[in-house]
Amino acid sequence: MSRGEDENSQSMFSLISIIAIGFFLGMRHATDPDHVIAVTTIVSKQRKTSRAALIGVMWGLGHTVTIVVVGTAIILFNLVIPVRLGLTMELSVGCMLILLGIWNLYSFMKTMPASTQAEGSVISAPHHSHPQWHTEQDDAGLCWNDMLHIAHAKR
Repeated sequence: MSRGEDENSQSMFSLISIIAIGFFLGMRHATDPDHVIAVTTIVSKQRKTSRAALIGVMWGLGHTVTIVVVGTAIILFNLVIPVRLGLTMELSVGCMLILLGIWNLYSFMKTMPASTQAEGSVISAPHHSHPQWHTEQDDAGLCWNDMLHIAHAKR
């Protein structure tokens, strides 16, 4: 093997190594909690699996294109992201995660079963079964024994 071929194979090995490291770092980045939460929040609203998959693919492509464009600009033009801009971007990600969490909580609350009305107060009880019958005196539809069973079951 000549010296030129040896250098060529080393540079090819270096390029493949860089691509592999980039791929695995990208996979690690994609499974960070902020990405998982954001994608899950958006995709879980879809009724069709194909639509959810398409949204996930588009999300991934959007991230990939952004990283390639910004990364290329940083390397080619020797750019440095100012600390203030980096911190602002991190803060915006945090705010977005808070908004997604609120959106998830709101969606979850909408799916909760309707509460039962008892003399003007709203009382929500989990479904339960046991051999004891409720009495007419149970204003809320639960007796003390039921509440003890529910409290014990949560332990």
